[in-house]
Amino acid sequence: MLIPADDDDKAYTKHEYVAGCSAGKYLAFSSYQYWNQTKIIQSLEKHVHGNKMEYLEWPHLEVFKAACRIDTASGKDSHLIEQASEWVRIFKSLKSYLFISLCDKDFSETAIEILSTFTMKFKEIKNQCLEDSLEVMIKTLQLIY
Repeated sequence: MLIPADDDDKAYTKHEYVAGCSAGKYLAFSSYQYWNQTKIIQSLEKHVHGNKMEYLEWPHLEVFKAACRIDTASGKDSHLIEQASEWVRIFKSLKSYLFISLCDKDFSETAIEILSTFTMKFKEIKNQCLEDSLEVMIKTLQLIY
């Protein structure tokens, strides 16, 4: 259902409804629209390093993937452009964990989705992340093959 946005009569926002148990429909909000993705991955980084983890487990990858749902081109996540240097720093800090996750067939698809955010989707940081990940990528490929 399209509903006019508060600030502009010509702009519309999409709202999704879900069926309740009494056949009523309830407005469903995605928590994604309220997240601060940068703070989420900062917290994940702090947790991983604080617990001296050797690798990321499934819940960590899922949280990381959810926080990496960005679209800076559409303007919806344009505020992240201001935080690009922090995303690069976090990538450098966690890249080894992401590449290790590529070695596990159960985690590889999720790791690829996360890596694609840093190396393809987030255009403002992709070159830095690609350059910084070359060595660890070669080591990971040697480990896999």
